[in-house]
Amino acid sequence: MSMNNLQWLKGTWKSISAQGIYPTINSFKYIETLSITQPKNKPYFNYLSNTINNEEIQQPMHCEYGFIRLLPNNSICLQLAHNFGVNTVEKGVLSDVVIFVLVVT
Repeated sequence: MSMNNLQWLKGTWKSISAQGIYPTINSFKYIETLSITQPKNKPYFNYLSNTINNEEIQQPMHCEYGFIRLLPNNSICLQLAHNFGVNTVEKGVLSDVVIFVLVVT
């Protein structure tokens, strides 16, 4: 596998409507914009996600910056830094059909 297998991810993706549901807070609605780009001649993608509360007020809520890169043995890694001080590394196995997330650290 190579980054060429993931070219379909590149672009800007925007949700129409999303809802957050957690057991400790009231549910909430939001709009998310996800941008995935590839720097020239680099073997990874840049990942940027921003959320706002709605189209009218557009109050920022959450953002994530990071990278998507391939690892040996058809593994894939998503590294993210969140605006509330948490960093995550998600690793999985890449196949021709689907990405399976195996570990979150």
